[in-house]
Amino acid sequence: MITLKEVYNAYFQCRKNKRKTINQVKFELHYEYNCIQLWKDINNRTYKIGKSICFIVTRPKLREIFAANFRDRIVHHIIMNKLESIFEK
Repeated sequence: MITLKEVYNAYFQCRKNKRKTINQVKFELHYEYNCIQLWKDINNRTYKIGKSICFIVTRPKLREIFAANFRDRIVHHIIMNKLESIFEK
């Protein structure tokens, strides 16, 4: 079980580096509702991974990047926070 507090903590961690992205801005418009919905989806086991965003960078070399949706990034932070407490012991 994931607590709602864990979802909010992961959200605030995640948005530190993504304040200007369009996905973050869309999520932030109704962040309380979105966090509660994400919490429900995770605990009801109905969470589905969203579509990734694909783009090309040229520096330092040409490569294709697949970036997770902002909602999925929050889930990544939740998982990392859970695993970090296990591995840091």
